[in-house]
Amino acid sequence: MEELLVRLRIDRLDHFRGILHAIEAQLENRGEGDPEVVRILGDALFTLAAQHQLKPRTVKRLTQMFGQLHSLAVDRAAGLRR
Repeated sequence: MEELLVRLRIDRLDHFRGILHAIEAQLENRGEGDPEVVRILGDALFTLAAQHQLKPRTVKRLTQMFGQLHSLAVDRAAGLRR
């Protein structure tokens, strides 16, 4: 996702990076990451995308990528509960 945003040359890319790094940290916790936290971080990412008025196709691609990451977080959390 970061590569996609870098190619767009977005102002305040550091704000996007902060959110993306927080998502990454949740996913690197080997199943200890919280899917709800990932969802909230996604909400923040899409709010920021709206503020920057990203093109619909870019938001669509971010949504697809985020969906995959959130699914991973859910699957890992479910594996811990078994």
